[in-house]
Amino acid sequence: MLEEVLTTSETKTDKGTTKSKQTFRVTQVKWYENKEKDKARKEKREKARASLGAPSQPSFNHTCEDGGLWDEYGNPCEPPPPPAPGENPCPDTADGRNVAYQHGFKSDGGTWGRMDNWLRCDFYLGTRVAATTSWNERIDDQTKELIPAIGATQKSGFLLIGHSQGGIIGRNAAFQRPELINGVITISSPHTGAKVAHNGRAVAPTVAAMIGGLPAAALVLNIADRLIPVHLDLIPGSGLLDRVNREQY
Repeated sequence: MLEEVLTTSETKTDKGTTKSKQTFRVTQVKWYENKEKDKARKEKREKARASLGAPSQPSFNHTCEDGGLWDEYGNPCEPPPPPAPGENPCPDTADGRNVAYQHGFKSDGGTWGRMDNWLRCDFYLGTRVAATTSWNERIDDQTKELIPAIGATQKSGFLLIGHSQGGIIGRNAAFQRPELINGVITISSPHTGAKVAHNGRAVAPTVAAMIGGLPAAALVLNIADRLIPVHLDLIPGSGLLDRVNREQY
């Protein structure tokens, strides 16, 4: 289990060089063993596999590698398709964990459909929210869209799962509304910034200036700031990232 990672970054701007250090800790979240629910989940999986012709016990014959439909553990080689409209093979539970999904750059809430189908068949989930925020807007602005979407459920204690910049949005929202979001899981999120945001802002004007001179360079930056303002928050060393990582609210 990862306990600590120290990351040192150096960002050069027109105003000088900024050096920053970030320390990350990963600790085991609370894990409750519930034999009764574990047994119920196992029985549910076995019934589903039986209905699809999957082996109930591990089999080392005809695995995914040699063209089979199931791996050696009885899991399908291909992800299961989403259920048909109106079909709910894994119903929600009143006492399940409330979950909110937050998409990333150039995406929307629909991106979580297939993953939600996987999770709710293996875990006891309660209310689930997959909001769509304006992916190109600043992190704070997207956070202002996310919080009301979750709050509209009139539930609390959500676990937020965020992909890419969605993880930053989720952390931002959790710091502001800890009673609404009391846990965050991030997937491939740029916690210390995305180099592509910095490099793109540095290279694009240079190329534009070579083609059309300094006015063209200024125009490129102006267009980027207007159309995709979120990139300003994803530049390493940005004020937003510094605030989120320091949890200063």
